[in-house]
Amino acid sequence: MRLPPDPGRLADARSEPMPRACIQVLADALPEAVLFVDQSQRIRIASQPAAALFGHTVAALVDQPVDMLVPPHLRARHAALYDEFFRAPRLRPVLSGHNIHGLTQDGQEIPLAIGLGILATEDGPMAVVSLHDMSGAREDEHETLSAALAQKAADMRRLHEMATRLLSAATLPAMLAEMLASAMDLQDADLGTLRLFDPATRKLTIAARHGVSAGFVDRFRHSSADDNSIGSRALRLGKRVVVEDFEADRLSAPYLAAARVEGIRAGQATPILARDGSARGALSTYFRHPHRPSGRELHLTDLWMRMASEIVERAQTEQALAEARLAAERASHAKSRFLAAANHELRQPLQTLLLLLGVLQRQVASTASRTTLARIEDATMAMTGLVDELTFANHVEEGTIRVALADVAAGPVLRELADHFMPLAEAKGLRLRVVPSSLRMRTDRRLLGHMLARLVSNAIKYTQHGKILVGCRHDDGALRIEVWTTGAGIPVADIDAPPDAFHQLDGPANAGPGLGLYIAKRLADRLECRIGTFSGPGTVSRLTVFVPVVPPPAARWDVGPSDDQPVVLLVLEEPVQRDALRLLLEHEGYGVVAAGDLEGLLTALMTEEGPVPAAIVTEAGGQRGTEGLDLIQRIRALLGADIPAIAISESGMDIATWPDAPGAVTHAAKPLRPDALLAALHAALGTRAGGTGPHGLGETRHSFRSLPRGAEQDIAVIDDDPAVGEAVCEALVAQGRTVQVFASGEAFLATPGRGNFRLVLMDLSLPDMNGLALLRRLRSEQPATAVIFLTGDGDLSGAVEVMREGAADFLEKPVQIADLLASIERAPASRQAPHPAPHAAPDDVEKTLARERLATLTKRELEVLDLILVGQLNKNIAADLGISERTTEHHRQSVMRKLGVRSVAMLVRMTVQVDEVPRPH
Repeated sequence: MRLPPDPGRLADARSEPMPRACIQVLADALPEAVLFVDQSQRIRIASQPAAALFGHTVAALVDQPVDMLVPPHLRARHAALYDEFFRAPRLRPVLSGHNIHGLTQDGQEIPLAIGLGILATEDGPMAVVSLHDMSGAREDEHETLSAALAQKAADMRRLHEMATRLLSAATLPAMLAEMLASAMDLQDADLGTLRLFDPATRKLTIAARHGVSAGFVDRFRHSSADDNSIGSRALRLGKRVVVEDFEADRLSAPYLAAARVEGIRAGQATPILARDGSARGALSTYFRHPHRPSGRELHLTDLWMRMASEIVERAQTEQALAEARLAAERASHAKSRFLAAANHELRQPLQTLLLLLGVLQRQVASTASRTTLARIEDATMAMTGLVDELTFANHVEEGTIRVALADVAAGPVLRELADHFMPLAEAKGLRLRVVPSSLRMRTDRRLLGHMLARLVSNAIKYTQHGKILVGCRHDDGALRIEVWTTGAGIPVADIDAPPDAFHQLDGPANAGPGLGLYIAKRLADRLECRIGTFSGPGTVSRLTVFVPVVPPPAARWDVGPSDDQPVVLLVLEEPVQRDALRLLLEHEGYGVVAAGDLEGLLTALMTEEGPVPAAIVTEAGGQRGTEGLDLIQRIRALLGADIPAIAISESGMDIATWPDAPGAVTHAAKPLRPDALLAALHAALGTRAGGTGPHGLGETRHSFRSLPRGAEQDIAVIDDDPAVGEAVCEALVAQGRTVQVFASGEAFLATPGRGNFRLVLMDLSLPDMNGLALLRRLRSEQPATAVIFLTGDGDLSGAVEVMREGAADFLEKPVQIADLLASIERAPASRQAPHPAPHAAPDDVEKTLARERLATLTKRELEVLDLILVGQLNKNIAADLGISERTTEHHRQSVMRKLGVRSVAMLVRMTVQVDEVPRPH
């Protein structure tokens, strides 16, 4: 039934807050002049009549101080009135006798009567200001107007309560039922129906009803929009139809029998209209006696129908968008699952092929056969590259690629491009020139390299003749990395087109799947870079990547830790050897300052900017290495730091024979193998050779020393794919290992003497007992056996889980023999030094260091860490924590930086070292 109006106040500020969207709908529906003003006395919403009253547009009033509508000499009093009102919000009609005037846009003052009410909103309480122009009004009209304003405020409060109930409805049917119930309440009606219109069939279908019988519903459930029922008439006319007595209405004669059964004598129908004016349905209310709703009731019904239609339409739109998003997410997940399955199935035969090639290369002797095998290996690696490209494209699209920003030197990045693409360009008859640079930028070196590689690759692919130039320059706070082409070049129009993973630019028929530019543009978005294009006269085009630049500091070397790549000072007299060693170190991830002598090195140190060098590599030189010692000591004195050094000599003399040999100098004799030099450099920097890189983060090349062999070093290979198992077996046997292959975990467990196996190399996706279950069994029954996973299902959650359970390593197929041997080398060397179980106590120093680093994490970073460790993607972490995906990425980078790790595997190893991750109180 109808709610009694409350003239005392418009709405309780403590009632259910009204959404801003609903207030806007209310303002749009009102024919009166109304302003919604917040506590800062700014206009937040204005009705069209209010704007017209003052000669403004609605847009010109929103977010402006309400004082703009008040004459200057009244503004102080006006501000005090609002302050008093918000302290005690009650309905306050104020007439012209209180000297209330408004100021129009042309500077004219107009007398006003206003009504003030309070409205609870999501943005806090707002004053609802009802305005009436008193120009020409007589004094005796004031009391009548005051009552009218009070009634208007009560009506608005009522509409507010109805809208709040409508917005709280959880489903569309519930919203339609509430829409009908509120309309019946406004008219004090006895029965009602709400029918929706289908333009395709021109049928009206009952979607909500109240008070009518089941027989009435069956009679009118699906009725024609072209019949003479009041709902159909209102729909066709586009306006309300009122029948005060059905018995006297000629057009209602076909429906009198049904009306008499229900006891209906009168009714009205109001069309439900969309924003564009199209018919959406009809709402009908019925009365048990001859009746016509009052003008005020019908006016409120019109306001309510406009508000409710807008709210329901928005809800339908939001529901459709939510369903579309859900469908898109499901499609994305299905695509990811398909690619993961395809990735696994493709990598299995590729793994077998690579391992068998490794065996054949050790068995054949003829040069021609080796050349053929090398070409087969190149083709296999190309196929692997295509699988990697598809997988990488999926990760980029899913947003699971982690961005690790750092200060990066442009020079090594450009040199890598030159080294990689120069042979490709020359093979096509193109001239590729890469201009060196000493500038620095703020970016993720790995992802920037991926992006630039794809841009240069496409430049080579689509340039049929001429030149390609790659270089960079400083441009107003950004580093411009430019790729210039001649000939047809890169089609600029296609570069500017929206990304399309399946769009291939016009080019050779075998130009590839067209993923390169798609990935490049997506990576640019992740790195917050911008790709610009230019097409000059003739046949010249240019692509420009704008990367944030690092401002050059003063030309000096600051002693202290660096977040950037470690820098090695390289002093070798022979230029060919110096350049070769520089390339090796840069490829390994080091920054290099190279010179032929001390004078050249000092010049470079005075002109280059960067962190303190991490190591010195030089020749011993002179009798008993005195020149090398002198150079090392002078560099240390210049920089004021005891920098580790490696001295390379022509003979195998012992460094202990050097006079006053400093303790932090490592001796190496020529000829020097690259992996031995890198191992010595890693050791000098305090990192494990073969296990960690220049940052101590497990991403460098490995030294390959053979493991001791014997029964105790037997290796078990468990894989349900016989071809993969046999290929791994042959590859390891060729290296002198003793290997036994099993097709399942059950077959391995049933083998007598399985405790003699030092290492188990297994797939994660095994039939029946999977790899994780077998790992847990081994950890409890034979903890001395190390376990390495070699799988095509290298998903994050799987890696996290097996590393938590104590796996020694987790490798993704296809894997090179060298990488597999390096992983085996890092595994425990004997049963007397087993791989620690998940809960075994680590070394006290490492445990203390892990706890100290974990203690530096904030509460939010710990929440992100917990979700990373269960394999959650960034977008899922963001949804779980109620933050943006970009914020999640920043927290993830902060966690990795504070803990000093660069992979999830290292993250897991660190967390399992401590009994419990420290939590802030």
